Amino acid sequence: MEDFTTYVEVDPNSHITVTATRVSGTLDRNESAYVYKDKGAGHFNGDFEHLFTLKTISTGQDVNSLEFIWAISNTIGSANTWEDHTVTILSQCDATYTLYLEILPNYSTYISLAKGTVYYLKVKRVGNDTTLYVYSDAARTNLVASRMLTDASKISAQYIYAISSENDAVSRPFADGYIENLDLQEGLPEVAITFVGVGTAAAKNNASVTPTLPSGLQVGDLMLCSASARGNGTLGTPTGWTQKWQLAHASSGINKIALFHRFYQTGDGNPTVTYTGGASGHTIIAQVCAFRGVDSTNPFDVQGATSSNASQANIGPISGITTGANGKCVIVFGHRADDWTSVDTLSGDGLTWNEIGEPDSTLGNDAGEAWDYAISISGSVVVSAKTFTVTGGVAQTGMGVMQSLNEEVVVPSGWRKLQYFTEPPTTGAFNKLRCASEPPVAGAWNKLLYDGE
Repeated sequence: MEDFTTYVEVDPNSHITVTATRVSGTLDRNESAYVYKDKGAGHFNGDFEHLFTLKTISTGQDVNSLEFIWAISNTIGSANTWEDHTVTILSQCDATYTLYLEILPNYSTYISLAKGTVYYLKVKRVGNDTTLYVYSDAARTNLVASRMLTDASKISAQYIYAISSENDAVSRPFADGYIENLDLQEGLPEVAITFVGVGTAAAKNNASVTPTLPSGLQVGDLMLCSASARGNGTLGTPTGWTQKWQLAHASSGINKIALFHRFYQTGDGNPTVTYTGGASGHTIIAQVCAFRGVDSTNPFDVQGATSSNASQANIGPISGITTGANGKCVIVFGHRADDWTSVDTLSGDGLTWNEIGEPDSTLGNDAGEAWDYAISISGSVVVSAKTFTVTGGVAQTGMGVMQSLNEEVVVPSGWRKLQYFTEPPTTGAFNKLRCASEPPVAGAWNKLLYDGE
C-alpha cells in the first residue's frame, strides 16, 4: 500500500489534503496542484496492476469540472503539461458523473457512474493494452464496467500521480472527492519470469533419448525436460537433474509423462532420459526448454490433478489450477498415444498462451507430447481446464497436467531473508520461522535465524 505522506504535494491554494492512505481534493481548473512520487527512471516499464478506491461528491459549481485522479507519466506538473502517451484517469462532473480512461493526447474511453458513491478501481496494463475496471465492492468481485485502450507507443513511466488539476485557465471548482488505498501490488522487487527458448526434441523406439539444450542459456536459468512414453516402462532421471513428477494414465497403460528439472550451470551438456522396463513399440520422446526469473529456492508452485481421457482426437480436458501468490507462470503438459499433424496453441483466462513444443514421432507405435505456457503479472491466477486441439493421426488415449512456477523475489540491498522451519515454505499458507533454539522458549524473546546462519 502506498504511503501518500511520502509523495510530493504541490498545492499553492491549499485545496488538497493528504494522509497516509488518502488524498482528497477540491481542485480548480485554473491552478497547478498535484500530488506525485518519483519511482525512478523507467519504473513502470511493462505490465502492472494498480488498485485504489475513489469517491466523488457533487458540491456547488460542478459544470464540466475536471480532476485527474491517477496517472503514470515522465513529466512533473499539472495534467496540461504531461507528455504524450501519459496514462491517466479523468473524473468529470456535469449533471452526471463520468470517469474516463485516457492515453494522452488522443485516446479516451469512458464509464458513466453515480456521484457520492464509493467505487473500487483496478488499472491493469498487459502488453500495449491498458484496462480500467470499476467495481462496487472492495473484494472486486462485482464488476460495474470496464474499458480498454491500446497504445503501441506506451511509455516507461517514472512518476505516479495520486491527483492533479488540469490548469486550463477555466475557473470551475471540482466536486469534493478522494483517492484512497493505492496499492501498486509490487511488494519486494521481483524478477519477471521470461521464456528463454526450447531445444530440439529427441525420439526413439524403446530406447534412451537425448534432447538438446536450448540456446541462449544463462547461469541460473531453470531448465525443464518434458519426457513421455507410449508404454508402461520407467523414464529415468538424467544425471544431475531432479525429477519433479512421473505420471501415468488412469487406465490405458500406454500414456506416461515425466518432468525433470535443473538450474543451468556453465558446462552443462544435453541430458539423457533412460527408459527401462519397456518393450519394442514404446515411443519415447523428450524435449528441453528453459525459463529465466524463476525462484531458485522454491521453483515450483501448484501441480494440478493428473487428467486422463479415453480414446479421442484431442487431449483433455486437463484440470485447471489456481496458482499461489507468486505463481506467475503456468505450463500445461499433454500426451497422446499417436502422432499428429499439428496441435493448436491454448487460449483463455485473459492470458497470452504460447507453445513450447509439440514433438511427435512414428518410431515405435507412434505418440506425441505437447506443452504450452502463459505468464501473468499477478499471482493467484485462476486457470480453467484446457484441451489441446489435435489435427491428424487417429483417436487414442491421452493425458495431461498443469504445473505453475514461482517468480523469483529479489532480497533488496541491506535486507536479509529469514529461515523457514520447513524449506521451501508452503505457498499460500502460514509458515513457521526457524529460531536459534528449537523449540522456542514460550513467553520469552527468541532469536530468528537468517538465511545462511
